[in-house]
Amino acid sequence: MNTKWVATQNAGIIVVVSQSMKNWGLLLSICALSLVISCTKSDDLETIANDLPFEDELPIEDDPPNNSESIIVYTDIEPDYVSVNFNDFYNLDLNNDLVIDYTLKSLKDSNDEWFEIRSNNNVNACVSVTPWYSHPVPLNMDTVIFNPSGFLNGESYVSWGFFIVGDCFGGEGGCSADWKDKTDRYLGLKFIIDGKLHYGWARLDVISTSKWAIKDYAYNATPNKLILAGQKE
Repeated sequence: MNTKWVATQNAGIIVVVSQSMKNWGLLLSICALSLVISCTKSDDLETIANDLPFEDELPIEDDPPNNSESIIVYTDIEPDYVSVNFNDFYNLDLNNDLVIDYTLKSLKDSNDEWFEIRSNNNVNACVSVTPWYSHPVPLNMDTVIFNPSGFLNGESYVSWGFFIVGDCFGGEGGCSADWKDKTDRYLGLKFIIDGKLHYGWARLDVISTSKWAIKDYAYNATPNKLILAGQKE
């Protein structure tokens, strides 16, 4: 990142008083004026420096898919994690720093059963549709995962959601969010590392709310850079 710094150079004022009778009052007035000008210029420099944004506050710009600055970190889960029972869960640590970024879990109570994803804070989030509840979207390979402006069906990043698994009759989320019998589909993810946003994906197979698998995942180690679903390098 190239940062443009703005500096202000103080101009000195040199006053030569050549009179047979020196006017000390005039000399003191000129010195005071010089001091005021110098302080004003210094204040201008401090104000400009304070107005510069922090790196995290800089605007996020669209990014070409094959950006040479991107560093993709890929992790293969061997063997694949396969859930077969309710209350089975997988803690997803995208950058392998021993901090859990998301938890995928199957749950059941006396009235219902569901498969969900939850992030560990209010910044980490998953590409979802949100007509009432939020529902993760099964992305196809090579889908650009970045800011929501690139999505077409009202998708946004949401920190928690229910997977739609077979209950697809044009209701909440519509059929675009149905994961039933989907293989090799991708969760689009964003998460935070050291105060900076990163984008990533996780590859899933889903048969039912209690039978699903997570196979591998990856993220872009360069902050605020896109990643393609399934991209490994």
